[in-house]
Amino acid sequence: LTRLKASKYDAVIVDMRMPDLSGEQLFERLRSDDPVHAERVIFTTGDLVNEQMRRFLDGTGRPCVPKPFEFASFDQALPAARRRA
Repeated sequence: LTRLKASKYDAVIVDMRMPDLSGEQLFERLRSDDPVHAERVIFTTGDLVNEQMRRFLDGTGRPCVPKPFEFASFDQALPAARRRA
């Protein structure tokens, strides 16, 4: 969050499971405090079978690249984030 406040990024890749803050918590903070970066989020997760997580991800309107992934998987998600830059 500190780096996002200090700089402007074309895309913000957010893992749904992080040690200190979940992807959902981070996204909700961005949505309220930094809507520009919230619109540039690309989620990644290996838990798409979790119905609650799928509902959250679907509700954000942001792309999600499932794990495991090849970096080429971001080729489709990055243009959506860049258009909002």
